[in-house]
Amino acid sequence: LTAQQLLASLSSQSPRPHFLPDIDGWAIARQPASVFAAGEEAAIPLLFGTTARELGAAIYGTPTAQDALRKTIANFFGGLAPRALAAYGLAKGAQAGDDPLYGSPADQWAADLILRCPATAQGGWHNAAHHPTYEYEFAHAIPGQEAQGAVHGSELPYVFGYYPEWGKIAGSFTDRDVQLSGLMESYWTNFGKTGNPNDPAECDATSYAQAVVPIDYWSNNSTLFVQSVTAERAILGGQTPWYPAIQGGLQFTQQWQLANPTHRAVFAFVTDGYPTECDTDITHITSVVSDALQARGIFASGPSIYTYVIGVAVDKFNLDAVAQAGGTNQATIVDGPTAPDQFAAALQAVVTSINSTGVRCDWSLPTPPAGQVLDLSQVQIVYKPYTGNNQEITRVDSAAYCGGPNGGWYFDNPSNPTKITLCPCTCSNLSAGAVELRFGCRPHTTII
Repeated sequence: LTAQQLLASLSSQSPRPHFLPDIDGWAIARQPASVFAAGEEAAIPLLFGTTARELGAAIYGTPTAQDALRKTIANFFGGLAPRALAAYGLAKGAQAGDDPLYGSPADQWAADLILRCPATAQGGWHNAAHHPTYEYEFAHAIPGQEAQGAVHGSELPYVFGYYPEWGKIAGSFTDRDVQLSGLMESYWTNFGKTGNPNDPAECDATSYAQAVVPIDYWSNNSTLFVQSVTAERAILGGQTPWYPAIQGGLQFTQQWQLANPTHRAVFAFVTDGYPTECDTDITHITSVVSDALQARGIFASGPSIYTYVIGVAVDKFNLDAVAQAGGTNQATIVDGPTAPDQFAAALQAVVTSINSTGVRCDWSLPTPPAGQVLDLSQVQIVYKPYTGNNQEITRVDSAAYCGGPNGGWYFDNPSNPTKITLCPCTCSNLSAGAVELRFGCRPHTTII
């Protein structure tokens, strides 16, 4: 066909096609499905996605009256029409309302038919061929364009860090939009560099096995803590790598507990979403939490660590499973206008729980400072109850001598000890409070 014939053909069509012919000599001669079926697709990583509403019903000419839309969908799907109509809330003559994210049923149908479903299908084929495949959905409306939602092209200012003041993608952009743009730009540039939109460090547990704010009394580090949490707002809405974050956090907590045997350490996991990257298998996640509680696997050096879970503006989903694996029964959810107060109350509940679940009853002996040795005759253990006077716990020669009326504590090996353990009866009588191990202090009484 000549150029004149192509243009004449286009002008005679109604509605007119939105994409004009490409005459540079490059063309796709086969349907994508047949290419994948033959195993001839490009074996490269794929990043693709859509916006929540794309171009909408008005652009595509989709019927907006629900009776007419119902008929269009039924004709398109044939025998599968009942399932399709149910997906859009139109089954059995029902009148569906608008979805705040995806728009009217007509908008949803148009976006699914023209872009979302075809793109997702091709992504599925690519993934089934064992090629790295990443899909995104951009659902953030440009500020000032909330009524039309996240339509086709809404992601462009954020992908390129460009915030126009006029035109179809202009808006009243704020610092939050700039933060979102930074996140998206990192995904796109990571993909360009490595074929993976995620930062490799996000899936590395060692990235989480360190404290941004040193552990200290609240009066000493509250300002730093609040500043750190505020800084995290820059990545809200990003990926949620549960597995490495939990593993690294538990490893840090256990190491801190080993270095501070007179304190009680627990791990509080706070999340605003479900696992979306790295290892997302909930059985693997609960397994690492359970290992920390039971002091096994990579946590075999002990001591055991309890895990508390706090969800911020998120359904419980698998949060309870993580809490149960960590020995704390269920997660706490904070949401709504009073979420900050709820969060503070949740943290206080963690502290209260620690104080009410007793104290530890065994400790590994610390390594003496360079050039010094541990004098086994000068080890004193003092129980400091939450309320009341301090009480010294007396030493017995071994576990065999724990049957006396006063209980006590003992070394695992009297001549070359590595561990201190309380007698069962002594341990069972301790509740809220702490146990202080004093080295270089001669005990007042020793029971043999």
